[in-house]
Amino acid sequence: MSEQLTRMLERVAEQAPPSHLGTDALLQAGRGRVRRRRAVGLGSGVGALAVAGAIWLGLGDPLGAPEVSPASVTWEVDEPTTLTLVDRDGPDDVSSVVVTRTVTGSEASLVVDGEQETVAGTTTGFGAELYAGERASVLVWRQPDAAEGAQVVPAAPGFGEIGAAEADGGLWYAVFHEPAHVPQDLLFHGGGAVWTAGGEVAETAVVAHGGVERTVFSLSGLGLGGVVTEGVDLVPQGDAVVGVDRSPWWRGGDERDWVLARLPQEAAQARLVTDAPGTHVGGGTVVDTVPLGDSTFALASRPAAPGSGQVYGPDLQWSADGQEWHDRDGEVVSSGGLAGVDLLGDGEQLRAARAGVPLEPLADLGDGLWAWQERDREAVVLVARTPDSHPTAELQPIVRWTSMDSAPVSIAPQFVAEESTVEVAGEELQAMLLDLGDEQLVGAASVNSLVTEGTVQVLGGPSIEPALGEIGEVRVSAAEGVDHWAIWTDAATPGVVDGPGLTAIQLDDDTWSLVARLPGGDADPVLVPREADMTVEQPLGATSESGGTRWWALTLQAPGRDDLREVISGLDTDGDGETDLPLDLLMPAS
Repeated sequence: MSEQLTRMLERVAEQAPPSHLGTDALLQAGRGRVRRRRAVGLGSGVGALAVAGAIWLGLGDPLGAPEVSPASVTWEVDEPTTLTLVDRDGPDDVSSVVVTRTVTGSEASLVVDGEQETVAGTTTGFGAELYAGERASVLVWRQPDAAEGAQVVPAAPGFGEIGAAEADGGLWYAVFHEPAHVPQDLLFHGGGAVWTAGGEVAETAVVAHGGVERTVFSLSGLGLGGVVTEGVDLVPQGDAVVGVDRSPWWRGGDERDWVLARLPQEAAQARLVTDAPGTHVGGGTVVDTVPLGDSTFALASRPAAPGSGQVYGPDLQWSADGQEWHDRDGEVVSSGGLAGVDLLGDGEQLRAARAGVPLEPLADLGDGLWAWQERDREAVVLVARTPDSHPTAELQPIVRWTSMDSAPVSIAPQFVAEESTVEVAGEELQAMLLDLGDEQLVGAASVNSLVTEGTVQVLGGPSIEPALGEIGEVRVSAAEGVDHWAIWTDAATPGVVDGPGLTAIQLDDDTWSLVARLPGGDADPVLVPREADMTVEQPLGATSESGGTRWWALTLQAPGRDDLREVISGLDTDGDGETDLPLDLLMPAS
């Protein structure tokens, strides 16, 4: 198959032109919004309405040579000629434009907001005829044969429409809903070339990555640059264009998200990052920039993820030396916090680095949890896959308090220095930076206290919710293969127990609920009283099994006792009469 035929078929396969986004807009871009934004082109219909300054209309001869001179667009006649460019009903806006050209001059009759005005034409420095009225302006020019489209620069805020005159398809016009607007030039493109009516031919180059390829251009005389798609998209320095390419069905029909940016001349490399709010964590792809005119250009792509509206769009950062990185506004990306961390790879191969220095992974946290620490072992980066069923849940680290004898494990939000959402291989993950000091990260939980019945989901393995019978409002969550487990009555203040353990929660002045995760073995657990002369009727409580682990629960009446440990020592789990699981208390927040 010839390359020309291949390109024609790719166009049929919905290779639509992209949109142009500034920094703020791109920071809010989901992939679904990218798709909507890229459909900004207009067809070749005569007199089509325009919604932006970047307009391309009509089909010329792409094989013809560009005519590069102001004279090539000048409207000339051998005898007086009158053409109606706009004629529509309605008192609002520009409802009528009629132009008359003689050998020696021209004028236009404009009807704007129901009022008629006659305006003399003047020939611009780039050859087009301009009618600058008090309420609107009109530009008329002869379209070059080689041009596939035209664009007025700079675009006016009140731009209205552009098209070909019905009576003379080679004569084009643009209407501006702005008085006395004086354009700087006309921009044409065709056959991969870009040029101006004023006589400048753009330098062009190709940027490509991952099967996505685009032609970029620079017009140094006008300080303009951009990308050629099915039209011409002007890209100011520091801005980017985003889009989605779909390969033809015979190539698999796969989609790729891509981002193309116009960067400063000193930018030698660019890296693909996500535009998730508050973070610059990305997938690690680094590409070389292409110098062109007064700028450089870079393009990077990634496989498009399913659920297009649920992921953040791609973005680029740049570097002059591969060490210090800048965002597209030129600001240095901080080397501290999540903003200085790059996530590389995906799944089991996920790894992290800060400022190019690899971080040391923490092992044995379970499935869907990743963590790395600095070489000083204080700062830790935690990344987690949280349940989709709880979109408002917050990620909370579970820390072992190595510096304290009591409360050996706890959910510890006070260690969180920075948190954000990151994207890895098209999947949104929660992430945070922890300042642990001497403590140890052992896991994480997804905590949702904003719903009617709060939830605490221990992460790191398949979920376990033990069947514990009637124990009041007490809830327990665990995960297969994970030693620690959570117990709570208020999801905002859960307690965490490390491995087998016995915990009591006071429900009211007289009532306590006791829950235990039992060690291995099949002996029935027995309550051990605090004093030898105390007697406890046995057996008490209910034993169940869930997730390969045995659990025990009991609701106990203890009137007048503010601390159940005054009467209960713990549980004997092996039948020797000694306390194997000492009783601990969880005090709910008041």
